[in-house]
Amino acid sequence: MKMSILVMNSRLLIILILISLSSNLVVAKKVKIIKSNYEIQQITSKFNRSKVLQQIQEFIFKSHPSRFVGTRGHLKSREYIYSQLKTLTQKTDNESIIKQEFTPNISKSIKMYKDDFQREIVKKFNPKDSKYKKWDLITKKTISLIKSKKNIKGQNIIWRKEGYINQKKELIIGAHYDNISHNLITWLPEPTADTPGADNNATGVVLALNLIKVLSDIDLPFNISVVFFDFAELGFLGSDYYVNNLKIKKSNIVAFLNLEMLGHDTKDIDMEKKLRNMRIYISKNTNPINSKESKIAKKLRKLGRNITSAVNFKIIDNGFNASDHISFREKNIPSLTFTQSWDTDFNPLYHSSKDVPETLNSQTYLLSTKYIIGATLAFLFDINS
Repeated sequence: MKMSILVMNSRLLIILILISLSSNLVVAKKVKIIKSNYEIQQITSKFNRSKVLQQIQEFIFKSHPSRFVGTRGHLKSREYIYSQLKTLTQKTDNESIIKQEFTPNISKSIKMYKDDFQREIVKKFNPKDSKYKKWDLITKKTISLIKSKKNIKGQNIIWRKEGYINQKKELIIGAHYDNISHNLITWLPEPTADTPGADNNATGVVLALNLIKVLSDIDLPFNISVVFFDFAELGFLGSDYYVNNLKIKKSNIVAFLNLEMLGHDTKDIDMEKKLRNMRIYISKNTNPINSKESKIAKKLRKLGRNITSAVNFKIIDNGFNASDHISFREKNIPSLTFTQSWDTDFNPLYHSSKDVPETLNSQTYLLSTKYIIGATLAFLFDINS
């Protein structure tokens, strides 16, 4: 009997020792990282034309009839993006989804349109000139439309994931989700028109969502934020608010990569008579930040081509100023825009009710998706070959 009690007490002692030891052990989390271009190609090979086109169609359907600020479709587009983020992400402690509500800086937007009119029209044309009269009316109508939206709250939607090595360094990627329609002849705004916005900018939104799905499933060496901007079509006010309310130091931001209109690509109306000739727009070489942007653009271009050379993203330093990247550049943050060729193959259906999925070059869009997601992964993990 005594022997049995002794054995039982010995077992109990061992169990207690093991419990004590286990409470002091730190179980190492297995880190999931990317080590090669082969792994990246395996990831990007999962994307196909029918799937990405279906995603664009779904976003448009869910936000019908328009994503113009203040409309029913605009509110539905927010709900769709947020619900997709809740579905796509792993919901880990180092991931967060934030709805950033803001009051749009209407006065800044009005000033921008007035300055554009002064610079591009007043200084170049006589007031009696038909072009002067046309753009005078367009500017006045646009400013009136902006003023009518002064009481509407904007909302940026932010997905952020912290790095497992460096929690200070950060890459920011963005795509605007609102849209607008103009009459293709008069170019006057048509705020009540059905506006699918397939190229502008369902292509950017869907690419950003697909990027998040990939990034959510791996551990990142440093922080990344993917932002869906509001109020872009009325003066880039969503990105303006975001960059003026950063929670991190500007010096810690590696760059801002802007995803804008990646679905238009033709050969017949393209001045170069080429397909797959896309663009990375950066600042003019007279801008002090150009050297940083150029260095980052060259690296991303090389990394993207390592994944697929079937599409060409040419670097153009013309100071392209028609998207959200300008809000970051104003704060001296290196800013690049991945987009189609505005200088040789401008989308004639831009800002119109005819911007529908059927007009997209789905093959170029698929290749651009693989290129940009691949380049981003290689950039994050510093994979050069």
